[in-house]
Amino acid sequence: ETPAPEFAAPGQGLLTQGEVGSFYRSNGDAHGANLSATVASDRLSLSYSAATAKADNYQAGGDFKTSTATGRAGHALPLDEVGSTAYETRNQTLGLAFKEGRHLVEAKLGVQDVPYQLYPNQRMDMLDNQQQRINLRYQGDYDWGRLEARAYHEEVDHFMDFGADKRFYYGEASGPG
Repeated sequence: ETPAPEFAAPGQGLLTQGEVGSFYRSNGDAHGANLSATVASDRLSLSYSAATAKADNYQAGGDFKTSTATGRAGHALPLDEVGSTAYETRNQTLGLAFKEGRHLVEAKLGVQDVPYQLYPNQRMDMLDNQQQRINLRYQGDYDWGRLEARAYHEEVDHFMDFGADKRFYYGEASGPG
């Protein structure tokens, strides 16, 4: 359940609000940013939000492996690096809502782009993920109760394969692991 659209109070005029944020974590050089903005009257609301985050593999508290080998020729990981923990993601959502009395109509469009998300506990990694979605909603309060109807469509196209720090074949020919 996403947050409800925000509207100006009756007689308030135009509601404008926004938020900007960011973060940084030294472990894995993780960093990201987000922003959101809303412009609304007492009947119409327009909102936009975006967020992005990216991180490299993170470091353990000390050496926990006995080998830097990953199974891929020419690719090694330090003894204290936790392989396959890197990621990058970008999300955006645009919302439009209209309310009249006890009725609300809302539309949200969203896109997600994940160039990679590596999984240390899985044999495969997500090396591309593209998602588009639309969500339409009607909510009406009547004397006899509430009616809510939704129509939702989502398309996802993704690609799974081995990231750079995973062995992509098994057996004696794969070398020390």
